[in-house]
Amino acid sequence: MLKRFTAGDLDEARLKELCDDAYSYPVPLEHVEAKTYVMRLDRGPTASFKDFAARMMARWNGAFLDGGQELVILTATSGDTGSAVATPIAASRGSTAWCCSPSPRCPRASASR
Repeated sequence: MLKRFTAGDLDEARLKELCDDAYSYPVPLEHVEAKTYVMRLDRGPTASFKDFAARMMARWNGAFLDGGQELVILTATSGDTGSAVATPIAASRGSTAWCCSPSPRCPRASASR
């Protein structure tokens, strides 16, 4: 489905490579009833559904940056959103991520991410 949006920018082989790298963890479908399924988007590295989009965004950022360019992402959070976005960005080529959080109010589990 994504190739319709990346035509002319990414060939199909490169798009598949980025998808395989971004989704290197299981994303199970759980049967609920009849023709109803739930896709478990909470199985990523930070156990947040935001991993699903953030990891692909990080791979695309790396793919589109020219050799000498650097991308700096600043996130702010009081929960898990900032770390779910900052984690894959920080690991991608040519990118740096900063995550700001209000430490006295930030839950211990979120602060450790």
